[in-house]
Amino acid sequence: MIQRSQFRFEYANLNHRLLIQEWFMKKHVQKILYEVGQKKISYHLEEFLQGKSSGISYWIGYYQNDPLALLIADSSNEGATITLDVIICNRKSLGHGLLTPMLYEFWKQTEDFWVLKK
Repeated sequence: MIQRSQFRFEYANLNHRLLIQEWFMKKHVQKILYEVGQKKISYHLEEFLQGKSSGISYWIGYYQNDPLALLIADSSNEGATITLDVIICNRKSLGHGLLTPMLYEFWKQTEDFWVLKK
């Protein structure tokens, strides 16, 4: 049974760079991103890792302390809306029903971060 309490999330940082690069090389991730999307995400991610803010934040999702997913949150529309892209990068975790509980826990654990501006 999936334990929601076993999910945790970290802001992506320079220590995650190699992990993310490895994920981007995986065939199932490349099928999702295609070349143009991967280049765009890589560019914005690098800016984020260097401390430049564009309203896009990158998070690493963990389940049972294993890196599971890259979450890309965009609140660049003056905080009026938030979009979230999730890429399950750990192939061994695909098909185990982790996405829905992970999303629930992401919003729950980071809700203070997502206060919408009026």
